[in-house]
Amino acid sequence: MTAKKSRRELAQAEIDEIVIRQAEDEAAWEEPVRVFPVQRADRARVRRFDLAAKFHVLSVLYRLGARPAFSVEGERYFDLTLVRNPGEVVTVEVKAAADWKSWILKEFSVSKRHFVVFVYFDAKKSGFKSMPESYILDSQDLPSWAKEHSGVVAMRQLVESAKDAREAWDRLFTAA
Repeated sequence: MTAKKSRRELAQAEIDEIVIRQAEDEAAWEEPVRVFPVQRADRARVRRFDLAAKFHVLSVLYRLGARPAFSVEGERYFDLTLVRNPGEVVTVEVKAAADWKSWILKEFSVSKRHFVVFVYFDAKKSGFKSMPESYILDSQDLPSWAKEHSGVVAMRQLVESAKDAREAWDRLFTAA
């Protein structure tokens, strides 16, 4: 075992010596590799915001004493489940926005005991260092909300006019 270790160290030492010796010799090096951004990087950024929003909602619910669980995509898509009362499960869909994003109403499942939490990361407030704002809406209220706002649910309108929905976590715990 000691012989293998010393061989490995010797090999690394030889590599280091070659690199140091050729560091100033331009002919010893190949052309630099250039990596250009791809659209997948934007998708990864969006995915990270989605995950950050889901974990934010999970952390708030845990701090409030709930025991939420992640859900997996099935026929009906939702992100979290929450047992409100014995035998009464609430589903929660989490939407993340770092700007004035809008969603068309068709993107949402509208049903009893289903809520949508819009998590807004305001980049203008100290560059994502501040806590995100959350707006909790009953999915059954979404059609009327969208009708009042040109058929879309827009983050800008939520921030400006849905003051009662801001941080309204109690909506998830009380029966309507």
